[in-house]
Amino acid sequence: MKTGAVVVAAGLSSRMKAFKPMLQISGSTVIKTAISTLKSAGVSTVVVVTGNNAGELRKHLSGLNVMCLYNERYASTDMFHSACMGLNHIQDKANRVFFLPGDVPLFSRQSLFTMIGYMYYSDCSILLPTHNGKRGHPVLIKSHIIPRLVSYKGDGGLKGAIDAFDGTKKTIELPDKGITIDVDRPEDYHLLKRYAESIKFNK
Repeated sequence: MKTGAVVVAAGLSSRMKAFKPMLQISGSTVIKTAISTLKSAGVSTVVVVTGNNAGELRKHLSGLNVMCLYNERYASTDMFHSACMGLNHIQDKANRVFFLPGDVPLFSRQSLFTMIGYMYYSDCSILLPTHNGKRGHPVLIKSHIIPRLVSYKGDGGLKGAIDAFDGTKKTIELPDKGITIDVDRPEDYHLLKRYAESIKFNK
């Protein structure tokens, strides 16, 4: 079975006051760290949805063998629009797909392996990782249910679509704080850097 990933990095980063995907961390950048971990876990197809600073980001990711999709309406659409673009594009290229925002880089390779194995043996359609009860990223989605998620018309974006999904969903508790640390604001970035320094992060 092929595993793919959709990384959404199209936003304006307005609360951060800096372009989040290319912030420095552990000798690399936020988005390169996430992609490197995905690839190290055998993820064969990575789709990055770009918008703000798209040209700069595409150049930054050149050589990593990722597919960049440009959301030309990034300034007027929400993350769900970008998520749907990426999920629709990857649907026929992988059997299961990790989904994550481009500002959650410190999940571990072991967490990805654990989620893949759990989904295989439990045969669930959506697998939601948590740490100490807090939901995190990436989420793992079976490709055949993507049309049902992207057709969602309610509130709450992809989270709302997942919550409304009436098929088999499972939650898996992981000993991985990194799945819950994003970079919305400057104080989050400081926390992320401290956490990166506290672990031997395996790129």
